[in-house]
Amino acid sequence: MVETVAATSFEPQRGTVPVLEIVPIDELSIDPSYQRSIENRASQKLIREIAQRWHWGLCQPLVVSARDDGASLFVIDGQHRLEAARLRGDIEALPCVLVECDGAEEEAASFVQLNQNRRPLTALELFRAAIASGEEEAIAIAQAITAAGLSIAPHLTSVAWRPGMIANIGGIERAWRQYGPEVTVQALRILACAFDGEVIHYAGTIFPGIVALCANGDTAGLASLLRRRGQSQWRGLILRARADDPKLSYGRASAQVLKRELDLVYGRVPETVTAPPPPAPPPAAPQPFTFKPDRLVPDGKAWCEQCEMRITKPEAESCKSRFCSLRRANAQG
Repeated sequence: MVETVAATSFEPQRGTVPVLEIVPIDELSIDPSYQRSIENRASQKLIREIAQRWHWGLCQPLVVSARDDGASLFVIDGQHRLEAARLRGDIEALPCVLVECDGAEEEAASFVQLNQNRRPLTALELFRAAIASGEEEAIAIAQAITAAGLSIAPHLTSVAWRPGMIANIGGIERAWRQYGPEVTVQALRILACAFDGEVIHYAGTIFPGIVALCANGDTAGLASLLRRRGQSQWRGLILRARADDPKLSYGRASAQVLKRELDLVYGRVPETVTAPPPPAPPPAAPQPFTFKPDRLVPDGKAWCEQCEMRITKPEAESCKSRFCSLRRANAQG
């Protein structure tokens, strides 16, 4: 809940009330003196994704500065949406909020403030939204969490959680995609059994190790082992393992600590655990295809989702990947 603040404590309003207009995309410009470059893999991927899945309900108005009494319009916020619309070729105009700025300097200041005031969504927030939107994988994972006797935390403030709540959604999703539902569900059940009735503060640190042992089929006595120490103690052992070997990821450190302790309990010679990789897809011979350069981009390149960049025809012809999006598009067409 937002705390009520006396109106006298606010600074005076600045600027003028913006105007919402539908502006032809040909009239919109980008000032490179303060705008980020889009000539990189991440930006090109984002532009392509927006263009491929264009949804007007998700297209927020661009923030645009009207210079020279409206004769020139420069995009302050919304460059990727503009480029995606240009790439599609079937969008003539975009909704824009027109603001008054005294030149590029004030536009740059607005650009910085607009980007600084944004809070990125957490993995937990994205997951809860995915459930609400009906995504099959998210719903299946949520059902698995419930079936294991756990529940999804409503937020990341663990001091307000109830016993059995977890928020390590990123780790659960990775396990689900890499090792499958069966291994993930088994790991969730062991986590729930080991810390039954407790607020699970450190699932993000401990769970990767449980998953790795489940993937190796080494789960006998694992829940009992975890009950021998408190969560903070397990976290301390895992952090110490990373301190001893900074190259270790949290997941590998967690797996090594749990495996070592499990071996000691059963009197076995400790060994390093490495979760088996998912099976590699069988190789497939490249199929001939017709190279189709992107429209409105006069450099003869086309976007490849596998490479996450725009490539030339010779590069596409020499690609051997069965996941090549250019070849897949030809096969479907």
